[in-house]
Amino acid sequence: YGDVTPPEGFRWFLLFYLAISTYAVGSAFGKLRDFSAKLESMRLLYAWQQQEASHAMLADFSGKPDGSDGDESKEIDQFEFTIASLVLMGKVSSKDILPIMEKFKRLTQHKPNKITPADVSGPIKRRKKRKDI
Repeated sequence: YGDVTPPEGFRWFLLFYLAISTYAVGSAFGKLRDFSAKLESMRLLYAWQQQEASHAMLADFSGKPDGSDGDESKEIDQFEFTIASLVLMGKVSSKDILPIMEKFKRLTQHKPNKITPADVSGPIKRRKKRKDI
């Protein structure tokens, strides 16, 4: 409580001990948080791997779970499956995907889901071959 003065050498020990122990405790909490995040990621991956193909999965992965498409044949391609799987596993969020999809719609101008050479303006740029050193 301030009434005992430690020797000078012991003060330096206390100073370094306090700094190192504070770092160790902070590092332990950080590793615990990383472990928790990794465990959640593994849980989501396991749940995704155990999921079987079903009509509900097709409806969810098609992006129109309420059936607003109007047709009864819900089909998904490999890209829809990949994006939906990444969202389900928590690798990306739907907020990450939304701007990409909006840009694609803007580029295709609501034509069939492809970007054609007619949609592209400007000169053709050819990629230069990279030389590895």
